[in-house]
Amino acid sequence: MSPFKAEEFLASVEHCGPQLTTGVKGDWTGLYRRFLRTPNFESWSNTRHQEANKKLRALQMEALSQSVNIDRKIYLFSITTISLLTK
Repeated sequence: MSPFKAEEFLASVEHCGPQLTTGVKGDWTGLYRRFLRTPNFESWSNTRHQEANKKLRALQMEALSQSVNIDRKIYLFSITTISLLTK
């Protein structure tokens, strides 16, 4: 997962920020800019980063498991086919 880039995030707030869904007008960029400077942001960001990495690892393990299962089915099919052909 790529690192958080504050300036890119702040640039996106004007076009994609909460004002689009909340209907609340205000200085959202300024609010987020101030939040990014607080100790709470670092803690929040670390927690979210850990959660995202945990989810990515789980998805990766699921994909690998499915791949192994498919490989196992192909192997069993091949063995069965060879067995039938050699009889």
